[in-house]
Amino acid sequence: MELESRKAFRQRLQKEQRWAEYVRWEDKLRKAGTPKDQIRKLAAAQWPPLEQGGDPAPDPPDDEADSADEDDDKPTPTVNNTLELPELQVADFIEKKRADEREIVQWIFDHMFVTDVTPDMAPSAGAWGYLLFLRSSPSSRDTFFNTIWPKTLPTRSQLENLDKQRDNAAPLQQLIRQVLEVSREDG
Repeated sequence: MELESRKAFRQRLQKEQRWAEYVRWEDKLRKAGTPKDQIRKLAAAQWPPLEQGGDPAPDPPDDEADSADEDDDKPTPTVNNTLELPELQVADFIEKKRADEREIVQWIFDHMFVTDVTPDMAPSAGAWGYLLFLRSSPSSRDTFFNTIWPKTLPTRSQLENLDKQRDNAAPLQQLIRQVLEVSREDG
């Protein structure tokens, strides 16, 4: 049996309105340590097209070893992984100043796993939409953290230049302190 491509599989489940359910199912398997190739084979068997008489797939079996690894002292944050779009209006974002791309990426990074974030906190409608999309798609989240987020971090040469600027400013800062000290003594 030939497996359908990941893209075709995703598109089919989205059309059948079962993608969010599948993502939760897949996340459970990943957390249980199931290899990706095995998840694909299981998915093909347990998520057949509905028009072929397929039923929604059952939850994967709970593994007691899973819960033993968790730290019971720390609550695990939960984030809604479904793409449920609230009813928003342009007016909800119209008065916000335009944020640059770096600010938007930083905001998304800071709020990815915050459970009580609301649309009015977002720097733009696009930032809010992208946050919701990333929450609904583990593979897109991986792309964000592995590709987009690192591009916003300073390079080694930028950090070295910043250190040089700080070093160059040290004598000037010392001179300012001396001037302030003399003016306090005279004042």
